[in-house]
Amino acid sequence: MKKNTQKKIVKITKKMAIADIISRHPEAAEILLSRGLHCVGCQASAFENLEEGAMAHGMSDKEIDEIVDQINKELGEKENSSKSITITKKGAAKFLELMKKEGKSQSALRIEIVPGGCAGMNYKFSFVNGEPAPKEERIVAHGLTVFINNKDQKLLEGATIDYVESLDGSGFSVKNPNAKSVCGCGDSSSQLGKKE
Repeated sequence: MKKNTQKKIVKITKKMAIADIISRHPEAAEILLSRGLHCVGCQASAFENLEEGAMAHGMSDKEIDEIVDQINKELGEKENSSKSITITKKGAAKFLELMKKEGKSQSALRIEIVPGGCAGMNYKFSFVNGEPAPKEERIVAHGLTVFINNKDQKLLEGATIDYVESLDGSGFSVKNPNAKSVCGCGDSSSQLGKKE
């Protein structure tokens, strides 16, 4: 009998540090940015909580509560979704934009976990034509077709792939609950499972 090892998602509060919220839930950055809180990437976010940051931007208690509710609602929907990979709207849109720029609009995104990086494993994204290879599954998210092999999908079960923009830079973010450790650069991880 297999035990359910899925982690319960920790809801945010207005007393949590902004950096802690983004670290736990990268998808919250998009909500904060859309509400005018551009401090998600600034140095103050490490010690400033959500309430302090929002008040510094002139927001009322009601607006702060609405932000917290919106983020927690999205987290609740994520928790109730299947254990498969989640690709955010913003992440899918950025992949589709890159495909178009490279003249590969009819391609699919292949996601792989490959050896490398400081922590042992890297996420590899590539654009491919045709059908999924044997032992690959097809996932469609926000108009983006994704191919991933079954073994890598197990290692990415419950992961969220997003495109994040902040003052420190921009790029694709993989929030993987199965990663045992993550490199300081954020580009590689060590996985709990074994890739056979």
